[in-house]
Amino acid sequence: MLMLASKLKDASVMSLQTGAKVAQVTEPVISPATLDIIAYHLTGKTLDSKDSLLLTRDVREVGNLGLIIDSVDELVLAEDMVKIKEILDINFHIIDMTVIDDKSTKLGRVYDFSIDPMDFKIHQIYVKRPLMKSLQTSDLIINRTQITEINNKYIVVNSASLDEKASPVNVTENFVNPFRKPSAPPASTASTKTT
Repeated sequence: MLMLASKLKDASVMSLQTGAKVAQVTEPVISPATLDIIAYHLTGKTLDSKDSLLLTRDVREVGNLGLIIDSVDELVLAEDMVKIKEILDINFHIIDMTVIDDKSTKLGRVYDFSIDPMDFKIHQIYVKRPLMKSLQTSDLIINRTQITEINNKYIVVNSASLDEKASPVNVTENFVNPFRKPSAPPASTASTKTT
């Protein structure tokens, strides 16, 4: 089940060890080569540094409370992450990127994207059409398989694949972990009156 990335904006990072909030998500760190979210930048009063990161591989679960991790020890400093330093230096932000097709026709700008909270891969991008085109057609949903190139300025999409309109894959408002048993509904408090 996919979820909108905007639902994780400002989400809490909860520790299983303490049962408390240890940080708050600000921005994702996205690899433009693979369209994977590899980490999240964090903010919070209890953090030692403003350059704290949460690697997505350390997220145990995503739920209504936010991102759940084992403990605060999972949080790392950006300067200590040699393997992802190059991606951090690129400072890639997918939101507001211009999307064009392979014939250089402007399709619009990215306003959101959907991810799989199990592996943090971007599956679809949501594109707001330019004003004149928005009067004729609605926003575009572009699947990752339709993207042919990502550079400093544009996301390039295969124009032939746009004819086959991408349908949104089930995007949920509230993510429910499929491995967790659903909680029982509260017992009815209605009383019956006998005579």
